[in-house]
Amino acid sequence: MLFSLFYNISLLLYFLLSAPYLLIRSIKNPKYGLSLIKKFGFSLHNASLGKKIIWVHAVSLGETRGAQTLVKLLKEKFQNSLIVFTTTTVTGQEEAKKNIKADFFGYLPWDLSFIIFPLVKRVNPSLVLLIESDFWPNFLAACKKNKANIVLVNGKISEKSLNRLLKFPSIKEKIINRIDCFCLQSEDYKKRFLALGVKENKIHVTGNIKLDLSVDENVDAALIQKLSLAEDDFVLVFGSSHFNEEDQFTGVLNEIWKKHPHVKAVLVPRHPERFNEVADRLKKNQVDFLRYSEIGEGRHKKKLILLDQMGLLMKCYRHAHAAVVGGSFIKSVGGHNILEPCSFGIPVVFGPYMHSQPELVRLAKEYNVGYQVDMKNLSNCLSELIANNNLRTHLGENGRKLIQDSSGSSFRTLKIIENSLEKGVF
Repeated sequence: MLFSLFYNISLLLYFLLSAPYLLIRSIKNPKYGLSLIKKFGFSLHNASLGKKIIWVHAVSLGETRGAQTLVKLLKEKFQNSLIVFTTTTVTGQEEAKKNIKADFFGYLPWDLSFIIFPLVKRVNPSLVLLIESDFWPNFLAACKKNKANIVLVNGKISEKSLNRLLKFPSIKEKIINRIDCFCLQSEDYKKRFLALGVKENKIHVTGNIKLDLSVDENVDAALIQKLSLAEDDFVLVFGSSHFNEEDQFTGVLNEIWKKHPHVKAVLVPRHPERFNEVADRLKKNQVDFLRYSEIGEGRHKKKLILLDQMGLLMKCYRHAHAAVVGGSFIKSVGGHNILEPCSFGIPVVFGPYMHSQPELVRLAKEYNVGYQVDMKNLSNCLSELIANNNLRTHLGENGRKLIQDSSGSSFRTLKIIENSLEKGVF
């Protein structure tokens, strides 16, 4: 009772102190402002139709992409149930509505008791799947109060989070003890959850569902035409870039173009609300580029395209010769899914800051699918890949093998959920 009171007061204080920042950000990005309003539970007002509800929650874009195959399998297996899919971020929500086969979409509400408890009671989920590591005490408590089974899917926990939970046992109990089943990415994460006191019979190492992403390998003639790609162009994609990375990437490109003028680059910022900001910075730095949204019907000779449209990154990887995955050259992010380009048999290059994705780094190095370099060595690394077709082919084949060997996590996760429900383990 005391914990709940302290927790709710702390959240309210946080909202009050953050109000000026949230207001300014909402003015700059109306979609963000709308998401804040919807987090009062308004986006889920129609999510109860008398059927069993499976509630799947993913934080952002990467987790949502990773859940695509699993949700499809859930839909096929539990045909008499409805699937509610929630996210925390705008990008996650937009991705979900495009590619997730759910019945209802919405934002996970603010984790305040007076908001979350009535909402969960109304939606009344029988099964709740948390993707990766988004733990909210009141949401978990509300789900258990309504007798929902809670499964952590593609679970992971950082060393930092582990140590924090070990220091505060009361918080650990409010979170970890309410989860019925743990489907984890690796043995390393299993050791950490065991250290938190999770019973071993609750833990299953199922692998990474992000490696089950279904991809379209068909040639996209419209995209090729719009990018004005020629047969002798070397296509280099800079995917999921963040603030400060774009400036450095364009600096690297200026060096590369001196040696390899046939390189055509596609720059893809991670967050759509930054499209205009990135365009302004490119103009300020006098970079010769063209926004994808402004490309007409005729051919153009621009060597750099700013991809300012969601949902095209994977198609760009399909037509690329090599890829650089952003979010890995700045400490604050800690990396994204560096194995997405491997599905298309192209080498991947990523930066030194991958602390959020250690399992993906382990696999990338084990299978030798590309290179991890710092920014000062990025130009030389890319020049080597551009000049050496045999090397690119070798790394690309390794990438395909990695995906082939590592896929199937979604199927394993579904089987564990299915068996547990049948046996009444939950």
